Amino acid sequence: MSVLWTRARKGLAYAPSRLYRALPSVLLGILLNTLDTMSTGLLVFPTPEGSHDSFSDLQIQAMSMYLMSTLTSQLVMTLGGSLFPGALGSMLIEILPFLRGIATTIQNRLGQGHPAVLPTVMAAYALTSFLVGGVFIILGVLRCGKLVEYFPKTVLTGAIGAIGLSLFLLGLELTLPPSSGTLSLSTAGRLLFSSSHIPLLIASVVPALFLTISVRSALLARLTRGFTEHALYVPVYVISIAGTFWIAVAAAGYATNAGMNELSSVGWLFSVTESVRNQSGIGNAWNYWTMFDFRRVEWTALSAAAENIVLLVVIGVLNLPIYVPAMALAMDLPKYSMDRELLGHGAMNILAGAVGTIPNLVVFSNSLFFTRAGGGRFEACIVIVLTGILFVISSLIIPYVPTILASILVLFLGFELMTAAVWESASELCWPEWAIVIGTLLSCTFVGFAPGFGIGIGLSLVVHFGFSFNDSQPQRFDYADMQTSHLQLQPNRFRGSHLALHREPASDESIKVTGDTESGQMMEPPLKGYAFFAMIPSLERHMDVKVTQTDPSVCRVIILDLRQVHRIETSVAQFVSRKIRELRTRQPPVNIVLAGVAIGSGVQADLARGGVQCRWNSSQAEMDDVLVFKDLRDALHHCNQLLGENDHPITDVPAAFSKLFPATYQIVVSECIGQETALGIMYNRYSVGQDLQTPSVKFIVQGKLALSTSGEDVDGREISAPPVQRPSLVSFISKTPRDVVQWVQRKVRATPAAEATSSHRQRSQALSRTLFPGDFYGFGLSASEIPRAAVLQEPCCVLEVDPKNAAGLAWAHRVAVALVEEKALMSSR
Repeated sequence: MSVLWTRARKGLAYAPSRLYRALPSVLLGILLNTLDTMSTGLLVFPTPEGSHDSFSDLQIQAMSMYLMSTLTSQLVMTLGGSLFPGALGSMLIEILPFLRGIATTIQNRLGQGHPAVLPTVMAAYALTSFLVGGVFIILGVLRCGKLVEYFPKTVLTGAIGAIGLSLFLLGLELTLPPSSGTLSLSTAGRLLFSSSHIPLLIASVVPALFLTISVRSALLARLTRGFTEHALYVPVYVISIAGTFWIAVAAAGYATNAGMNELSSVGWLFSVTESVRNQSGIGNAWNYWTMFDFRRVEWTALSAAAENIVLLVVIGVLNLPIYVPAMALAMDLPKYSMDRELLGHGAMNILAGAVGTIPNLVVFSNSLFFTRAGGGRFEACIVIVLTGILFVISSLIIPYVPTILASILVLFLGFELMTAAVWESASELCWPEWAIVIGTLLSCTFVGFAPGFGIGIGLSLVVHFGFSFNDSQPQRFDYADMQTSHLQLQPNRFRGSHLALHREPASDESIKVTGDTESGQMMEPPLKGYAFFAMIPSLERHMDVKVTQTDPSVCRVIILDLRQVHRIETSVAQFVSRKIRELRTRQPPVNIVLAGVAIGSGVQADLARGGVQCRWNSSQAEMDDVLVFKDLRDALHHCNQLLGENDHPITDVPAAFSKLFPATYQIVVSECIGQETALGIMYNRYSVGQDLQTPSVKFIVQGKLALSTSGEDVDGREISAPPVQRPSLVSFISKTPRDVVQWVQRKVRATPAAEATSSHRQRSQALSRTLFPGDFYGFGLSASEIPRAAVLQEPCCVLEVDPKNAAGLAWAHRVAVALVEEKALMSSR
């Protein structure tokens, strides 16, 4: 008992500070629920067309049904139905036309004023909730949620923009008086820019635009000492608008029943019936359950509304797989379970049907901004309690809520989502990817949300095939790599062009076989061609399985093979950047290195656009940099160094050969033991930066060398000139004038001699290579032909043979042949 009392006292002591931290998100959450109810909840039933219409005087009942749908969704999601701690839900606005269509169809079937209209409509509304919930549960049980992982990020971004645009249009429509009609492209000019409506338009759009700018302005943040960045700023701003409005109304003498009726007639206040305005107390209109009467339900009339019921269920089910990945993307929450969300939404819709209200869904915009304000499950519980109070007293509040209040908040949400989708994406995506975003946005807006999303997926596939076709290159094979017998036919001709004999085809595979369990390296399956969005789920699962199922003391490095990749979609590059940060935070940390990326290549440009800061020099790498290597052998050698396998200087060179290539050691290397002087064999050690230019045949035993046939500096990097440019759309637009000027200047100043020198330099640099243990060079070369080699990594041990010693040269040739044959044998396994 004393333990419980101690905990209770601690809870009470922390309660004030906890409630203070929750205040911004709670205020924002209840504001969103209140204003959504005042704007959308009033539209649950069709607009009455006469005094005998069955849907007359149902404003409070409609708002109560909307709030009950909000409560059921919020309750289930907060208590574990969703993995998003700040998820807020309510009726899905996209199903509103179908709800009104169901009601209108039933009334047309039964006739205006028929006593069975309302009971039948209420039964139909509850039935749609049961149907939507049942479909969600079936999909969750069948584990269909994994399919949404393959939605392109560009399409999801376009869908976010479409949600923002729909909110913006809704915000413009909220201030229109009831007699104005529906806002459309044909009526927009007449309705929005009429002389009577312009003051309302200015009073809505200008404050919303200022709110959008102020939350992003660094200048205003400094002037207000950070208040515009505080979570309380948006709720306080919106509430201050309401206070200013009523001060102005009172000053103008409109704070009377007659004045409020006049304001509602022109759109400044929500239009409510006289019975609502003149009621005393909370009344009983909120009790929508009185409209249920199953004895009067005409079940046969439901067949007339079957089409709208089916469309409502389909649209509701299709929207969830769109919203949830979009929420995870916007909230930077990569780990979520779509199957969990399906089951949770199934439960809350069945609960909504059980209490006789309309279907519901998570609301993307409300959840996003509630979470950004610091909202979590605790704050959501408080919002549930306040929404329950609002459910009872909504009829007392609605006459005093200005339409511009709801309009400003909805316009602000629309501005924010459109800014994130259109402008911020333009600074990250290249123009074809950005075109997918815009195409999806416009399609969802003008064609329909679900069809527009399908059009966006089609556009992304077109771009994928276009890039694949445009970037496709013939596969290049080095004939010398496939003909190891060429070494035996020409034993004395090992020049620069044949250095490919000692590259990765053999040694890579041999290391990859043992790397997973012995050296702590894990090599991902090589990506090929155009790395696009559909590769992300399988690649992430493969990495997660490797990391979680491997001994943490062993799994320390993941090598991502990009040698055969010619282009990377921005979303894949962003995934790589996120995965690198995620694995670095593990205990012990796991590092990701990239192999097969050349400096200045298009792949490097794609990675940089996605936030991957590439660094080829491991000694100069900073905390946020990612080590990148031009080939797989270089990456593997670095990983061996990182794991401490090559840290200690070699004292026994023959034993080192035995460890690297046991077959070569057994056949040839043992011949040199005790005969080093007679064969002209020397074991030399070098330091980083030291050049090796002595005329001798050299075998690399330990360390790493950069070899170049040119007389210029070498650093082991393969430079492509000019660098490939694949900038984001904003970067492309900002740099285009400067690039044009520079191109003209180069053309004007260029001379044939300068162009020839530049071309020669590029060709010379392209001949530089990196050598690793087991590589060799120097056969058949005169002193002037010896390539320049610089030590890149120490300890560096090199076995050298004097080319003037015939016996030693014959021994070196046998070693070289044995090395190539053993590598070829290891590669074929």
